[in-house]
Formats: sequence, C-alpha cells, structure tokens
Amino acid sequence: MLVFKLKPNYKMRYFLLFFSFFFLCSCSLDTTCMSKESFLSNFDKFSKDLKENHELLEESDWMSIDQEFTNFVDNCYPKFKSDLSIEEKVSFFKNTLSYGYYKGSKDGSLDIDLKLDIEGELRDLSVQGKEELKNFIKKEFGADLETAIDDLIEGIKEIGEELKDWLKD
Repeated sequence: MLVFKLKPNYKMRYFLLFFSFFFLCSCSLDTTCMSKESFLSNFDKFSKDLKENHELLEESDWMSIDQEFTNFVDNCYPKFKSDLSIEEKVSFFKNTLSYGYYKGSKDGSLDIDLKLDIEGELRDLSVQGKEELKNFIKKEFGADLETAIDDLIEGIKEIGEELKDWLKD
C-alpha cells in the first residue's frame, strides 16, 4: 500500500491554488442583481453614465449597453419588483425612460424594446408615483418629447392619407 505524504509546502501550494481559483471565480460573478440595493445603485450609475456619455457613443457601443440594460430590466427588476418601494419603482422607470430617450436621441425618438409591460407597471404606481414620473418626463425631455410626439402624429397622418389614396386606386 502506497501512502503519499505531502510536504508542508505542497499543502500550502494546494491551498493557494484553491484560494486563487475561488477568488477568480468570485470576481467573474455578475453582482448587478445580487441584492435590491446593488440593482438600484448599479442601474442609477448606468443611467448617469449614459446621460453623461450618450453623445460620444458609436453604434457598436450600443450592443453591450443594450445587453446591460436588458439585464437590469428583464432579470433584476422582476427579481426585486415586489420589494421595491414606490420611490424605488419611480427611480427604475426614470432610468428606463432615460435609456430609451438617450438611445433614440440621434433621431429624436424614444427607443425602448422590452418584455416588460410598462403600461401595466405604470398603472400599478400610486398617484404620487405617477405625478413624480410625469414631472420628471416634463423636466428631462419636455420640448424634445413634445416634438417627437408631434412628429409621430404627423407621420401617422401622412401614412393614413397615403393609405386612403392607395385604397382609392
């Protein structure tokens, strides 16, 4: 029967190897959704960085930004939704609307493509939450959003007229 006895420095090497492996694995974990607090602070930071840098972003940059945003909205929000206060939900929607605004800012549109039922979520907000969100939209996007809505309505009217002409032919 063979018995292997490790010398003390081999034990230390195995310990360091195990510790290094554990450390590397823990560093590569996504901590975005680890807790409600980390989700909210990371989403706030994401939104702030986007607001400050959106004009500098290239089309190729948006792919990773879209993935990060999708993670916040499709993974983190549903996980913590029931634990969020009204103020925290309003903050979430402010960040979500900001993302859509800054992503679509080159052509003046609001670009948000989500699995999330925003209308249903907004209906569930309290009157106070809705007022706060409405004031935020007016303050942040006011004139630009009004212009975008006017352009959208005008575009719909033009399409309607074209359809009427097409049906007459």
